[in-house]
Amino acid sequence: MKLQKFIKNKKQKGIVIGSIVGILVLIGGITLYKTFALYKVEKSFNVLNGTVPDFSSGDVTLAITLNGQKVSGTYFPNKDDGFEKLGMTCDDGVIAEWDETNWGLTNIQNPKNASKIKCTIDFSAPTLSEYLKKKVTTVKDGESGLIEQEHDETDQTEKNAITDYRYVGANPNNYVCLEESGQCTEENIYRIIGIIPTQKENSSNYELMVKLIKSTNYVGPTALEQSANSIKGGKGYYIDSGWNKNWTSTNLYKNVLNMEYWNSILNYQKYIENAKWYIGGGFSNNTPSVKNYYIGERTNQQYKNYATSFINYIAIMYPSDYIFAIGSSNNVSRDTCLNKHWQQSGNSECLSTNWLYQGNYDEWTLLIPNSDECCNIFIYGEKGISNGSTNRVLGVRPTFYLKADVLYKNGDGTHDNPYRITISEN
Repeated sequence: MKLQKFIKNKKQKGIVIGSIVGILVLIGGITLYKTFALYKVEKSFNVLNGTVPDFSSGDVTLAITLNGQKVSGTYFPNKDDGFEKLGMTCDDGVIAEWDETNWGLTNIQNPKNASKIKCTIDFSAPTLSEYLKKKVTTVKDGESGLIEQEHDETDQTEKNAITDYRYVGANPNNYVCLEESGQCTEENIYRIIGIIPTQKENSSNYELMVKLIKSTNYVGPTALEQSANSIKGGKGYYIDSGWNKNWTSTNLYKNVLNMEYWNSILNYQKYIENAKWYIGGGFSNNTPSVKNYYIGERTNQQYKNYATSFINYIAIMYPSDYIFAIGSSNNVSRDTCLNKHWQQSGNSECLSTNWLYQGNYDEWTLLIPNSDECCNIFIYGEKGISNGSTNRVLGVRPTFYLKADVLYKNGDGTHDNPYRITISEN
């Protein structure tokens, strides 16, 4: 009885093992056929982002150029990022079509039976401003994002710059890495203030330029220990111990920003525009609300020994840049914060919705005289917009405009995956 049971179990076991072996042989046969009949089935797509169909025709490698220029690094544009295909070439006589719907190759013909198919696709990349404008939205209470901002006409901009686009809220996805590829450190991470109509050197035309600010406080070789009520244990700069009401003659402007800092970003200078900055002064301590700073900065008030604009690469943010970064919370609206008097703009509800607010310390903003021709320097800290003397040592975040033709490359704007940019070398 036991012997018969053993024989029966052995036969069943053999049948099972035989079935498994048969299935494996069948799978192996199919695999070998697909592997050696025409092409190897390993797929090596030269892709980081985007959706490429699962090709069954062999080993397909895709590379891209932007406007005919070879791009360092390996990535592939996403379908909805605004890229357009200009042309495509494949090696070894391979012919293929580009499928806009599936965003990949289709109808591949390989007359020479090449073991590896290599195609290069030339895309036209959108400018960074074009790409970002697609992100403009209506930001609800407690949310962050890019909004359209309307302004009144001013003496200096008239009707040419009454609409721009600003990032608002506590933490929008507005990070940019100035390294085109590879690791991005805190030293080369910046944040987008907005897309601002701006003039460049020797031009009366306004172009939409992306305005960046350094994500963290700049500490160069000449930085000093900060004073009381500043960044605890941090470093910063004077405006100038010999301040004479002329911003372009100050040590911070000439030596720190446009020499020391400028020389430290040698690889990134190609992105930065020699742009126009306004330093008007059409307001005083009686200015009714913080949103009026924008008009004041661009009001053509002529003061003795004081210019109302200048052209250069690097400056620092306007008071209005800080103000217009305010969003809305569940308890206070953006309009309520924008209509506060400057001495009340440090309201904690307003600060909590402002991504430019860096904590309990003071930081320089682009200085402008008030209507009394006083040497007020407008700064902010836990009290919001304020004023103080130039002999204080405060934080500095360099600010600049990107050239209008800087191209979006990839990234989603988060801190861990910041926007990457490139520029045509034509």
